[in-house]
Amino acid sequence: MRTIEDSTAEYARGLAGGFLLSLPLLYTMEVWWQGFILSPTHLLAFVGVTFVLLLGYNRFSGMRRDASFIEVVIDSVEELGLGIILSTLILFCLNKIWLGMPIEEALGKITIEAMTVAIGVSVGTAQLMSDDEDTGMEGDSDDNNSFDRRAFFEQIFVSFCGATLVGSSIAPTEEVLEIAVSSSTLHLISLMILSLCVIAAVLYMSNFKGADEIEGKKRLTNKLETVSVVYAISIGSAFVLLWMYGQMSGVSPAVVISEAVVLAFVTSLGASAGRLLIQ
Repeated sequence: MRTIEDSTAEYARGLAGGFLLSLPLLYTMEVWWQGFILSPTHLLAFVGVTFVLLLGYNRFSGMRRDASFIEVVIDSVEELGLGIILSTLILFCLNKIWLGMPIEEALGKITIEAMTVAIGVSVGTAQLMSDDEDTGMEGDSDDNNSFDRRAFFEQIFVSFCGATLVGSSIAPTEEVLEIAVSSSTLHLISLMILSLCVIAAVLYMSNFKGADEIEGKKRLTNKLETVSVVYAISIGSAFVLLWMYGQMSGVSPAVVISEAVVLAFVTSLGASAGRLLIQ
């Protein structure tokens, strides 16, 4: 039977995996358009195909391969539900759905994005799990809380690499500017908060592959400092990528800042989850 801690870690890995593996589609306007162009029949078929894929993956390649059929169905339904919640959240933060939008258009966008996110949730939950999750291995508190200058700069460098690697798939696209221009201050603040939550979830809640040996057991203040540093790296790498791909040319400083916040959600996944995967 899963404990609350195990369930929290699974959901946190699912959140990271869902976002990390579906980012290009979440930031693609053609996918947004398909959400209200496709007929309800197509969307229902999309949901059906996705559910079948989730059933197959959870049965043959998922985290609990010895699970009963009922457990597999429950896991698949949970992943679909999480995909819908995460898609709704990110589409709102990106100002692609809003109160007052025609319900058919909003549901179409959420549905078409949620199916890809749900598959990412399923894969992330199973494949991004730490190898030591069941061994009870923990880092030494004193060693992990002591300052190691070389390790500190090493993690900053690797975080920049992860942020750049993941952010490069989105930075050159027109969607970054389009989202930045159409987003209000509320949307940008929501996106910043979401980015910070994702970083914290990946590093300290998910038992994400590689997180324990790098982060170990830290005090709350140390964790908050690390989350802040990783987000600062995410913002910094976002500005660098925007400059490299010419996204700062001909726009006002306010729009550049908005672009950086929009792109920083992507680079924050790279700086946290991405750095652990390439470590």
